Amino acid sequence: MKMFHENMIWHDLKEIKIYTQNIPSNKKKQAKKTSSIILAILQYTYNYTQGLKRQNAYDAASILYSDMNWIKKRHLAKAIDEDENVIKPKIGNLYYIDYGNTFNGEIGYRHHGVCIGKSRNKILIVPTRSGADVFQNSYHPINNPNGKIVYRQGLQSEGFIKDCVLLIDDIKYISPARIDKESGVIDKNAIKDIQLQVFKNEFPGIYGEISKRDLKKQWIIDKQKQDIISLKNEINHLKQTINNIDKKNKKR
Repeated sequence: MKMFHENMIWHDLKEIKIYTQNIPSNKKKQAKKTSSIILAILQYTYNYTQGLKRQNAYDAASILYSDMNWIKKRHLAKAIDEDENVIKPKIGNLYYIDYGNTFNGEIGYRHHGVCIGKSRNKILIVPTRSGADVFQNSYHPINNPNGKIVYRQGLQSEGFIKDCVLLIDDIKYISPARIDKESGVIDKNAIKDIQLQVFKNEFPGIYGEISKRDLKKQWIIDKQKQDIISLKNEINHLKQTINNIDKKNKKR
């Protein structure tokens, strides 16, 4: 199969790079009145068509669908609470998402994802896939605590549609406009475990420092508990000694 870009001409498209600068004059200028952009559109359309023909049906259809979805919905979700056309996402819910076109190694097209965080008008998503090839080696706090933490087993018993793999190293903030539909609610304890695993994978140094501090605090707490028990035992012993002395005094 030919590469997507092989034998394609790009000179007209390269000419429009100047208009990609984020400056007021470029934002005021209309594309339809800019000849170099019109030429670039024609060249892009030809290359796009030729490139899609070289793909398999899954990739071609997924690229087309994602592009169509972007054109239709890119203006949505500027204000989640005010837009009736956008799903109001909730932390802990499972969604079917259009991740769009991506580079090699990134999750792309349409897959499920779990919402584990929100920031203004964006949500933090952990993508999922079937993952039959890595499921057995993926981390799970109970089933496989020694598994790879870049993956996590998502179980049907935890609320997933079916057993799957969460791609911990592919987390991303997305617009809610990418959501196609809600697909379920994940167990609260599982969400907490996933959030912790994401933090551990993304910031292992900080996680290690916090873990050491927590262990030290726990050691101090355990030591204090032991001291309290020892003091109670000592008090009880002293009370018993005093009682014995009182009894002897009474007999006299």
